[in-house]
Amino acid sequence: MNGRGLDFEIQFALTCLAYTHTLLARSSLLTLYASTSPSVDERVKIVQSATKHFLATNSIHVWLATCAMEIDASQAVIETLSQTQSALAALAMAEATLLAVLKDDPYPFVIAQSRDKNDKDWMIKAPEIPKVRAHLFARLCLSAYEHAGRAEAGLSGSGRVGTDVLEYLKDLRKTALAKAGRFFGIDAELAGETGKGIAWLKGAKAQLGFKDEGHEETTAFAKLRGLSKNIREKREDRKIEKGGQLGGAAGRLEELGVLGHLQTKWVKMNDTVCSMNTQLIPPFEPLLANMPSGRDIHSSQPFVKPTLDEETLSRLRAPPERAGLLDDGQDIESSDDDDDRAKHSADIPGTFPGGSTQSTEPYY
Repeated sequence: MNGRGLDFEIQFALTCLAYTHTLLARSSLLTLYASTSPSVDERVKIVQSATKHFLATNSIHVWLATCAMEIDASQAVIETLSQTQSALAALAMAEATLLAVLKDDPYPFVIAQSRDKNDKDWMIKAPEIPKVRAHLFARLCLSAYEHAGRAEAGLSGSGRVGTDVLEYLKDLRKTALAKAGRFFGIDAELAGETGKGIAWLKGAKAQLGFKDEGHEETTAFAKLRGLSKNIREKREDRKIEKGGQLGGAAGRLEELGVLGHLQTKWVKMNDTVCSMNTQLIPPFEPLLANMPSGRDIHSSQPFVKPTLDEETLSRLRAPPERAGLLDDGQDIESSDDDDDRAKHSADIPGTFPGGSTQSTEPYY
């Protein structure tokens, strides 16, 4: 960022502070995908810490978007535009909202545990989500989808944003909408509507860009996954390590793994029961078209500007220390060492090294 003026410096400093909070959140979330799966308590602490950082990012961007700063239009860069700051605030809110779901969503960590050869907890008890919370999580994911949409609209119109950022926003929207479909499917399956739940999973896969039509294709996909399990797991591990907040490609790969896990399980359950009770799988397009609106869980907090204490302000307002004192406060005239006197007298403000030690003009 190149520019002049106090307002520009404030904009630059606060924008860097917001970016720092985002990087701290992402670095803490990477520990969720370590080779050793964290415990439930550790997972909650990590997600809560990252959420605080994203909310701090949101408050800074909101303040920068609404404050009146006088920045010369010729010096304006994309970060100084109110539209950009509003988009970045929406992006931070979308990520914080998805973290509220991730904190209590056991399925992504079931997939992660399945890659950990030393972890056997997934064999003891299957994850369970209460029905009411499944529907709530779906509404939260829809809210994150709406926030990500506003962020994409705000950044794509400028024409000066990198394609990697825009691709991340598109992937984040797809991931949020697919998560909403998955939780609606879980809600239906808990109510005994397995066929409808499978339809929701198919719709969620379609939102991620993967088509899945018919039971035969599902079975073939399961066989192919079994044959290439080791190769794909290594690739996914590398992509997840490189990924941001929710794994590789804004969480698309991770969510696809969860959808495949649930679909294989539910299709098998639906096909092994008595033929009279086997449920037909309806088309998913009407389900996606009738999704409700999102529900917010976080709100933008007012940004508290950092302030200096009175002692620091007094030091900044005071003139520099007079050159007539030594470092220990002793008067130069009282020093018997002529070399010390000449050394300290050469530090008079306004003089050059090696120049005259006598000042003919007052400092102010």
